[in-house]
Amino acid sequence: MKTPPKRRSASKLKYAASHPAITVHFALDVYNRLIALRKATGLSLNQLVRAALDSLEAEVATILGRGYQRGLEVGKKLGEAAARKLAYAEGWKAAAAVFRLTYPCPRGCGKRIAVRVGDPDADRAIEVLTEEGWGHSECPSP
Repeated sequence: MKTPPKRRSASKLKYAASHPAITVHFALDVYNRLIALRKATGLSLNQLVRAALDSLEAEVATILGRGYQRGLEVGKKLGEAAARKLAYAEGWKAAAAVFRLTYPCPRGCGKRIAVRVGDPDADRAIEVLTEEGWGHSECPSP
């Protein structure tokens, strides 16, 4: 035989709807600390929880603010590094287009060979150009 459900008054139902209950299980040492704190302060458990909640909310706002600032600093450094790397690559391409000397591979692969300063190819290219009498186009021929 079932027992009929407990009947509550309208005011108790209204109060329960606006004040939901939460059951919390603590380890015995935490429970003892909480009870000792309640006795020492004279505050109810509800007041202790609200005080802790207010304190934590303030700390969370501070921590989030600090984290946001740190994120901006790190993001700025990463962005600057990425921009520097991109600018270097673009500058290298532009400089290579203007100052690099290339010639087709004479062995038939068709790929271009870059002559870089200090390479043996560059030294040989300088020798050949000098022997051939290459000079400024505006200079008179010898």
